[in-house]
Formats: sequence, C-alpha cells, structure tokens
Amino acid sequence: MELDGVLFISGFVAEAYFFFASMVVGFTFLLFIFETLYRFKGDLVYAEATETMAKSLFLFFSFSLAFGAFSLFGLIVVWPVLTKLIGMVLFYPLYVGVFLFPIESIFLVMYWFTWGELKGSKLHIAMSFVLLICSVSLVALMTSVNSFMHTPAGVRFVNGRVEADLWAAFLNPGALVSVLHVVPACFASTSFLCSGVYAFKALRGGEKGRYTRVYKVLILISFTLMIVQVGTGQLLIRTVARFNPEKFAAIKGVWETGSQGIISFLVYGDWDKPILGLKDFPPKNRPPQFLHHVFYLKLILTGYLLVLGLAASLFVLRRGNVPITLLKSSIPTVFAAPIVQSLGWFVREVGRKPWTVYKLLKVEEAMSVTFKLSNSVISLLVVILSASILAFFYAVYRVLIEG
Repeated sequence: MELDGVLFISGFVAEAYFFFASMVVGFTFLLFIFETLYRFKGDLVYAEATETMAKSLFLFFSFSLAFGAFSLFGLIVVWPVLTKLIGMVLFYPLYVGVFLFPIESIFLVMYWFTWGELKGSKLHIAMSFVLLICSVSLVALMTSVNSFMHTPAGVRFVNGRVEADLWAAFLNPGALVSVLHVVPACFASTSFLCSGVYAFKALRGGEKGRYTRVYKVLILISFTLMIVQVGTGQLLIRTVARFNPEKFAAIKGVWETGSQGIISFLVYGDWDKPILGLKDFPPKNRPPQFLHHVFYLKLILTGYLLVLGLAASLFVLRRGNVPITLLKSSIPTVFAAPIVQSLGWFVREVGRKPWTVYKLLKVEEAMSVTFKLSNSVISLLVVILSASILAFFYAVYRVLIEG
C-alpha cells in the first residue's frame, strides 16, 4: 500500500508538472500571436486578449514552478538511482535548462511590468518571442530527456560503471519525433482551451462580436495545429511500435500475434505484416492492459476536437461568422483539450512500465530502498495536492472567464 501510494503521488506530481509546463509553452505562443496581431491590425480586442494571456501565463508559470520543485524533490528522494543515471548521461542538456529557466523568468517579469508603456511595440513583441523560444527550448530539452527513458541510446554498463555518449543519448531514436509531437500539442491544447473560454464569453455577454473575433483566430490556430498533431502522432506511434513493441501491443489491445489490418498498414505500410501480441512477452514485462481503454478515450476526444475545429474553421473561412450552435459546441474544449494532452502523457509514461528506463532500469531498481511514507502522510499529501489543484482551477476561472 505504501509503495502504491508513493508511486501514485510521484506520478500525480509529474503529470501535473507536465500539464502546467505545457500550458506555459502554449500561452507564450498565444502571447506572441495576439500581440503581433494587435501591432499590425491595431484592434484593441487583440490587446485585451494578449493581456488576458499574460495573466494566465503568470498563473500557469507559478504553478509549474511549484510542481516542478516538488517533482525535482521527488526525483532526488524517491528516485535516486534514476536521478544519478540521468545526471551522468544527460548532464549538459539539464545544465542548459537551468540557465533557460531564469532567463524566461526575467523576461516574463519585464514583459508584464512594461505592458502599459510598450504594448504592441517591436521591443515588447521581441520580449514575447524570447519567452516563446525559452519555453519551447525547455520543453524540448525535457522531452528529449524523457525520450531517453523510452528509447535509451549511447549508454552501456562496463564493469559496474556507466559509459555514456552524450549526443547519442540526447538524440536518442525517439527524441526528435517526440519533440515534434509535444511542442505543437502544447500550442494546440492551449489554443483549444482558450477558444472554449472565448466561446463561453461570446455567448454569455452582450459583446459577442468582440469575443468572437478572438475565437476565430484561436479556432483556426487550433485546427491547423491538430492537423500537424495527426501527422506527428502517426510518426510517434511508428517509433513506439519499433522500439517499444510491448507498449504498442498494450496501447492497441493486441493479445495474439498476427496481422491487424489497418493498424499493420498504418504502422508498417503492409496490410499483412504481423504485430507482436502481449501474449508473446513475459508477464513481468507487460505494461498495464487498461492502457488500451485510455488510449481510445484519448482518440475519441481527439476526434471531437478535429471535427469541431474543421466545422468552425470552414464557417470562419467561408462565411466569416460562427453560429451560436458551434460556439456552444466549443465550450467543452476547455476540458477536452487539457484532458487529451494529459491522457497522452499518461499513456506515454505508464506504457513504459515495468521499466523506468526501458530495458536498463526497472521501477523497483530505480526507487529508494530507504524512503518510506506512512499511509497517513500519503493521505495528507493527496489532500494538499487536491486542494492546490482546486485553488488553481478557481484562479483560472477568475483570470480567463471573469478577467
């Protein structure tokens, strides 16, 4: 029970950090887009949207900082063997991230406190661009390090010592395709979330036209990025099938080895090529089989976002307006988009089990043998973390909806 509790808290904190960090990337992207629109169009609606994005960025940045610190503490205390391995193999990318974070913090403060005097200026847009570059670079570094845990490369154990090739480890087989999938996902989920917020504002208030103008921009961005997501997602699933076959089998719910028709074609370009089933892997090396259901829930929500994005984009491009029915259909994206992204990270991380670093380090080998938490402490931490999340959602409501 204690071990399960520690794993639950560790996973919850990591998932929360991924969520907040992803939204930080998305809001820096929207900040840059809307301030640029304000400069070239001179429409105050875009200036107001930029200010709202900036407030939201501050909020998400603060929570990503808190959960990042909590996650780092957990890595050091609960996962010392993993921390040591990653530190030896990928020290320099992590070191770069240490410098990028304070740069992003400084520019975020500068951006906000110069908003009144410099908004819409080239200098202020340049600040938002620096924020975008820093946040994208940080999430790219984080994703590449995370990919090493799925497709490790450049590492071998010789006489009890670790010999590592930094560049081979950093540019591991899953790194590039993961970055190409994760970065647009950050942009898309934040854009969809905000499109739902502005659809709600357009329906609720008496200034439908003002909010609808922002909604049109957001939904076009969202749909375009979702198309990119489909392409990079296909590349990523092929990488999983090649390097993590048992994870792929769990995701697709394949038990018996054999041709899977359309799945075989999409992955290998061959309708008849067999896919290894979970039955062919030792039980101790099989990922949790419920991943199949989580993955298809993610696909259903992704389909909803794609259909909605297509319909709204067609109305915006062909007619220039958005019907009320479509605005109402957009409101659930406030929840659907972040859930899709969180489910993606969940499938990615849980699908690696029982390995912490695939075929190098198992979960029980990576964890501390001395760290213990009583059930009462675990319960207290769950309550505190849950209260923090509820406080966050209330703050988001005040900033995005009421602000």
